[in-house]
Amino acid sequence: MDKLKKNKILAFLILLSIIAFLFGIFFTTIISSNDIALVKQYINTFMNNIFDNRIFLIDSFKESLFINVIFIISIWLFGLLVISLPLIIFFYFFKVFSLGFSISSFVLTYKSKGLIFSIIYFFPNEILKYFAYTLLVFNSIKISKKIFKSIIKKENINFNKIIISYSKIFIIVFIIIIITSLYESFILPFLFSKLKFLIK
Repeated sequence: MDKLKKNKILAFLILLSIIAFLFGIFFTTIISSNDIALVKQYINTFMNNIFDNRIFLIDSFKESLFINVIFIISIWLFGLLVISLPLIIFFYFFKVFSLGFSISSFVLTYKSKGLIFSIIYFFPNEILKYFAYTLLVFNSIKISKKIFKSIIKKENINFNKIIISYSKIFIIVFIIIIITSLYESFILPFLFSKLKFLIK
């Protein structure tokens, strides 16, 4: 029964992420022309900063790490608060939606050539990050449901055991986030700069 429930949670997250990803990709087709211009301007500015070496890599790493760590800490804490379950789902949806939107923004700005940048952006960094987020959100929902069930049925649970196990998941996700932030801040700009000739 527990295995079935776990599979249902995982299936729900996969379905939710597919919907969020596709919605993010196709979102650029429904926004206004002014918004499209802003998206193109942002992407062009971002890429030009990379090409002209105007990005401070250490600062970029700190910013990326800070944003992602705040996110995983929030999700981890939400898992301990039963009433925060909708927030966990919402933030997970938004993260995957943002990924889809980022990929479509490259294509929108650079057409077929943007697809190459999208693939480099997506593999392997965002795949690894998606795995980390899904792992954390999966366990956050599972923990939240377990606490809720214990409150409703007035059952005693080994909270210390839950926290230790849950903390191990957080540590794994945190390590992955450090790796992806390093890749995003140091490797990705290098790869993009090598493809400068495609759009310059």
